[in-house]
Amino acid sequence: AKAAVGVGSGVAVSGGRVYVAGGLGAGVEEEVWSAALAGPTVGPWTVATPLPVAVFRHSLLATGGALISVAGHDGAGAVAVVRAARLSADGSVGAWEILGALPAGRFGHGAALETGNILVAGGADDFSAVADSHQAALGGSEYLLERAQDGGFSVDYASSNWRAGAGAELAGLTPNSPYFLRVRVRSRTGVEGALLVTPSTRTPAAVPAS
Repeated sequence: AKAAVGVGSGVAVSGGRVYVAGGLGAGVEEEVWSAALAGPTVGPWTVATPLPVAVFRHSLLATGGALISVAGHDGAGAVAVVRAARLSADGSVGAWEILGALPAGRFGHGAALETGNILVAGGADDFSAVADSHQAALGGSEYLLERAQDGGFSVDYASSNWRAGAGAELAGLTPNSPYFLRVRVRSRTGVEGALLVTPSTRTPAAVPAS
């Protein structure tokens, strides 16, 4: 069994695992737990990367590559922040990052994913129940740049690591040497695009010492 049971936890399923985040127990919780699913059987629960802020009555969504926590209540008031964490192939949860925010704090709402959009409806703010709905695109692309002196990308290899923005610099090139470059893009939810590999190019000869 899970180590603790909270009220108003967020629950989502992805990649054959169930994830439970936040909730109200002895206090508002930030814990995240996961367990493997095998038919109707739930495997042992393991602790995953906790939410940065404890919440309950939020929504937890799952894509093929990420968990998304939408708004909720932190014990003091309704929160509007939407956070996402990548899921690794083994089901482990990465670091949580702010993905955006609703126009106002919301808890007890419904939320769903549809073709790259987050849909949020209903719930309550700090004063009363609300009947409106909101939609926003996930967005937030990242890029990976790699270089090497061979097409197998093993000789003099270097990587920019995944990063936001369209610019990256890989220093330490060897003069008068061939280099291959390849670039990949992925969405905030972990969906990767096709790999782009450039033909080799040779660096200029070293500047003679004066």
